[in-house]
Amino acid sequence: MFKICVIGCGSMSNSVHGPSFARYANENTETELSGCCDVNEDAARNYAEKYGFKRYYTDMDIMLENENPDAVSVIVPVHLTREISIRVMTLGYAVILEKPPGLNERECLDMIEAADKHHSKTMVAFNRRYSPLITMFKEKLAQCPYPLDYIKCDFYRNQRKDKDFSTTCIHGIDAVRNIIGSDYKHIDFSYQPLLNAPVGNIYLKCQFENGVVAHLNFIPCVGKSQEEYLVNAYDNTFILKHAVGNDLETSGRITHYDNAVKLFDKTGIQLGIPNENFICAGFYDENRHFFDCLRNNTDIHGDIKDGLQSVIIADCIRNKVTSYSF
Repeated sequence: MFKICVIGCGSMSNSVHGPSFARYANENTETELSGCCDVNEDAARNYAEKYGFKRYYTDMDIMLENENPDAVSVIVPVHLTREISIRVMTLGYAVILEKPPGLNERECLDMIEAADKHHSKTMVAFNRRYSPLITMFKEKLAQCPYPLDYIKCDFYRNQRKDKDFSTTCIHGIDAVRNIIGSDYKHIDFSYQPLLNAPVGNIYLKCQFENGVVAHLNFIPCVGKSQEEYLVNAYDNTFILKHAVGNDLETSGRITHYDNAVKLFDKTGIQLGIPNENFICAGFYDENRHFFDCLRNNTDIHGDIKDGLQSVIIADCIRNKVTSYSF
């Protein structure tokens, strides 16, 4: 029996991870949703009842001792991720962490050290890496006969007045890195304050190791949430509308122009992707990848080391850095 435990039964866990766990257990025999834990007992009880966990706890140490799971999912506020994850790693369990894995490089290095010391397998849940539509988009890019030269990310949100928007920016930062298939080499940052808001607009001009140039625009307060990735390669332009806001109704969209001719234009629904957020945004597939790799003893893609560069860039935004080179 493959046993799964969850630490954190809050809103994020309920909205996308709980449905993912329930679907995985339903689709994979010999899988047990053993225990879920939250300091709020009502939240833990309701989570267990809603998604089919056998037992609920308010103490993660007691849960882990009683259940001895094969996989642990940590879905807690980012300022708690390091402490809780290291505790789980110290006990030798495999752990999947919600993004970002830490607030800065130091926190990530602490977790990497703990994972190495205690031989704990890890994965960071950057869900866009597992979005079915982004996977198809990358396949389209791979078929282009010309090298990619430019990518633009327009990452817009409505009424997101979080004082620290960097923990959301990391989604676009990591998605661009994944789509291009290269690490960042140099970034210039600029910041534009907004009237009567604790956040502002954030602009990144980037150079990648493979020569691609990028512009990333993070705008937290606009009229409509939208997330779009535009890639150029000589006479070709590829556009991906990620499933967010109103685009969730269609599971997003992929469009391809070659020399001003539209060769491809399909929604995610037309490509067979359901418009359920936990599926089309990649949450189900990221969890499935982690669980399947553990079951089959195969390599896990996307550990904490692999996510470190994205964390460093997000931390630059948090600290209003204007230029950074790797």
